[in-house]
Amino acid sequence: MRIKPILLLLACFTCAVTFLAQEPSPDIGVPVTDAAVRAACSGCHKADDKGRMTRISYIRTTPEGWQEIIKRMIRNHGLQMEPAKARNIVKYLSNDHGLTPNEARLGFYEVEKRVVNEKIPAELDQTCRRCHTLGRILSQRRTREDWQLLANMHVAIFPLSEGQGSFVVNPNPPNPVIVPAVADLSRESDSPHPGPIPTAPPEMSQPAGAGRGGGNPNDAGLDRALNYLAANLGLDSPQYNAWRANFRYPRLEGTWSVESYLPGKGRGFGQMTIQRETAEDEYTTRTTIEFADGEKTTRTGKVLLYGGYSWRGTSTDAEARTPQIKDLREVMLLSDDLESMRGRWFSGAYDENGMDVAVRKVGRDILLTSTDHPRLISGKTTTVKVYGANFPADLRTADVDFGPGTAVSNLRATPSLLTLDVAVTGDAAVGFRDLIVRGKVARKVVALFDRIDYIRILPEQGMARLGGVTFPKGLQQFDAVAYHNGPDKRQNTADDIEL
Repeated sequence: MRIKPILLLLACFTCAVTFLAQEPSPDIGVPVTDAAVRAACSGCHKADDKGRMTRISYIRTTPEGWQEIIKRMIRNHGLQMEPAKARNIVKYLSNDHGLTPNEARLGFYEVEKRVVNEKIPAELDQTCRRCHTLGRILSQRRTREDWQLLANMHVAIFPLSEGQGSFVVNPNPPNPVIVPAVADLSRESDSPHPGPIPTAPPEMSQPAGAGRGGGNPNDAGLDRALNYLAANLGLDSPQYNAWRANFRYPRLEGTWSVESYLPGKGRGFGQMTIQRETAEDEYTTRTTIEFADGEKTTRTGKVLLYGGYSWRGTSTDAEARTPQIKDLREVMLLSDDLESMRGRWFSGAYDENGMDVAVRKVGRDILLTSTDHPRLISGKTTTVKVYGANFPADLRTADVDFGPGTAVSNLRATPSLLTLDVAVTGDAAVGFRDLIVRGKVARKVVALFDRIDYIRILPEQGMARLGGVTFPKGLQQFDAVAYHNGPDKRQNTADDIEL
């Protein structure tokens, strides 16, 4: 029987993958200690005498990354697994073979389904970035050998990837051809963001000789990419080892203040009550948010906390007046001090619909979150609501200070809300002001301004598509955002004040 060339190629590739996967770096790799993972995966992934399994022990990634890997095993390799078992395996892998909080923050915008202006390293511009966001790459850690295996897999399963500038069989061809870069218009600048939680992709370092123009000019792009990935996104990390040694689940149960921003509707404020379930990483929630237009949503939800810091939940309000917030996925990261979380809640079918969310734990002291009027105009008196918790019943106007050029009057207080009139003098200096309430400080809560200098439509570039029959529609939300030029009186500079 004749073997077709493509089958022979795949057979050779499989052998190469097996050979490389079974010869990892000797001192690197995370042992697999979970019995369910060893039982489910040992048919294809060999374990060594230290408990390290091929491929699995040489990758660290997010819960979404491990979920996709399991789906691929089921889809492409016939793995059979009950949903409950798969869920527990994802929990184990996310905890023991996951990312540290600092590592997760680098590519977190990918998990949030947030569109950002990515800064693409030259080494990845002609390889990974052609099909993937940088956020997807930043959300993984692998050994150099495993990054190589990932490249091999792409060539075998997606043959056209071999032509993406650098995926070449011969690393030094006589006449290498480099595909010119193409601007990724779907991720051009849409910053500053009009919500309370600006997110930007990180700056990455470059290994020596790996930058554009560095190293051997005849090196294939794949080698340059692998060098870059190994230097910046390698598996082994002292920070990871220290984090795992200190691993524990935090106690999140209690009351948290909520601040949100929903494009097209504006800012919303409220509270979340978190209750711990029997499992130490599972919670139920009840959240109430009121928006500036008077709509109030009361949500019930369920949450998994991966890795002791990575919040993944769902919440529902069947009675919500605004359709895009009826059912939401919740994605947030817990801060290092365990006192706050930030992220994005978005709809499952249309993840472009969603809102930025910041929550802060309510303790015994006065807590200041934000105001419903973050910008106050000179020469006017504005009724302002200050959101927070634990406001004393005996507060007086003298206890509330919005800074130079302002005066407070007509204070009304509840435990979670202050309503007061703030007068701004006509000659007040333009700029941000801190809010102080009986010694507690909230930085840059309001900004004083005297005029609108320009307006931007954000994002400046967006992408949408027709649909709704075979494929879902692709939606794009735009906001009109006003700005003051700031102290330097020049447009589009760092000190501009978003109004």
